[in-house]
Parts: sequence; structure tokens; C-alpha cells
Amino acid sequence: ARRYDRLDLLVSRRPAVLGDAHRLPIGDGTYDLVLATELLEHCHTPAAVVDEVHRVLRPGGRFVCSVPFIYVIHDDPDDFWRFTAHGLRHLLRDFARVAVWPLGNRWTAIWDLITARPSGLKYVNHVLRVIPVLPRPNPGCPHGYVALAYKKEGAK
Repeated sequence: ARRYDRLDLLVSRRPAVLGDAHRLPIGDGTYDLVLATELLEHCHTPAAVVDEVHRVLRPGGRFVCSVPFIYVIHDDPDDFWRFTAHGLRHLLRDFARVAVWPLGNRWTAIWDLITARPSGLKYVNHVLRVIPVLPRPNPGCPHGYVALAYKKEGAK
């Protein structure tokens, strides 16, 4: 990327763009890519956020997002939603193409739940990441999802 802008609600975090994702203070067709990691579960109206992302993307632009599925409630600032793969595809239905991938499996979900609160166990996560024999992602029981959505070429 030659340039990127970070959006936040809080001026203390010194974002390039100060604003709410439900009503982006950004012109139509401004960006080639919008990245939203672990954001949609904190939005009271995620469909409005997705509509805004669609609006600010250029034709052919991409939206990459990640969301938790089996994860503890984390109030930063609020935690409203959990999405399934079907729910994400529905939320992203106005995009031309959508791909959704599961993150983790029942074992990583259990581990996330066990280590989510302050605990010495959370440091074991750094060790587990380098073990190549851990079970592969399980679409039936992931701890989250990543989605990639393409805005239609020529779309407004």
C-alpha cells in the first residue's frame, strides 16, 4: 500500500479518520481495500457498517474482515454479535464475490475460552503457534472467520 488510513471513534488513539463505522466520514469510491479485523461484533448495526464499506470502496475494491464465533464476551467498548459463515455471506450479499474461511477448530475455541481472562496460560499461546501438528481449521466448529468480498467492477 502506498497509503493507509486508520479509523477510530477516539481522538486519543490518533486516527487518520475520526468517525463511526456506521456513518463513515469518507467519500464514495475512495478506497481499494477496507480491512476490519474483529470489528463487526462491536457494531450495533453491522449491516449499516457493511453498506458504508461498500459505498467507500472503488469498483473492484475488496473488503477483508475477521469476526469471532466461539469467543468470550469482550466489552471493548461493546460486544453485540457472533457470526456464522452463513451469516457473513448474508451480510456481504451485495458484493459480487464472497469467500469465507473458518479460523481454528473446537480445540482452539476451547483454548481461547480457557485463556481469555487474565491468566498465566495465555503465554502458552505463543508456544502453541509454532507447533505444526495442531488440528486444521474445522468449518463446523471454528473460533472465528475471515471473509474476503469483492465489489462489482463498474458498481457505484
